[in-house]
Amino acid sequence: MLEEFGLSADYVRTAAAEGRLRVGGHPAEPELILENGDVVTHTYMMKEPSIPSEAVEVLAENASVLVVRKPAGLPCHPQGRYQRCSLTEILRVSHLKDPAGYLHPVNRLDRQTSGVVLLAKTRKAYMALAQEHGAGLRKLYLAGVCGTFDAAAAAERWPQWILRRDTTEGDEEAAWLCVARTLRGGLPPTPTGGEASPQPTVDGGGGHHRSREER
Repeated sequence: MLEEFGLSADYVRTAAAEGRLRVGGHPAEPELILENGDVVTHTYMMKEPSIPSEAVEVLAENASVLVVRKPAGLPCHPQGRYQRCSLTEILRVSHLKDPAGYLHPVNRLDRQTSGVVLLAKTRKAYMALAQEHGAGLRKLYLAGVCGTFDAAAAAERWPQWILRRDTTEGDEEAAWLCVARTLRGGLPPTPTGGEASPQPTVDGGGGHHRSREER
């Protein structure tokens, strides 16, 4: 047990004495030598990290698809220390009322990103939606910017972030920007203070909170 699972001798003795370590359904003895075919059951308490208290909002549902708004701080699916405290597991228990029910995210969001998540309720629906997702389903991020964002100065400094240009009669050409995109090279400086205003962004990564909409 020490070599295979990293359990200390003291822990094995304690777990066996408490009935949390079983072999073939029977309480294990610390000196028992395991043989091929033996089924070892180890029962233990796993404490998962805390998640936000904000509820998962159901936006739409039919027999094939479930569309929800995921709060920031909640992973889409079991990963690492997050197992039951994940979007799919919570929805299986609280919404589908079936812990073993099929529920597969079509699009995934980072744990710290809030936004719309499409979940297929059948394998057939997942395959069909996955094809749609790869064929042109558009992703749009909204990021909060503190203070007044100078779009003209940003367009001149970061022209590669311009998504499109809009021109109206009597006005100068205005650039629609990806204004808070997180890149490996860092973020552009943002003003401090003032109210946060939503701005359109695309792609992105890192630890900054973003909201993503699927269209």
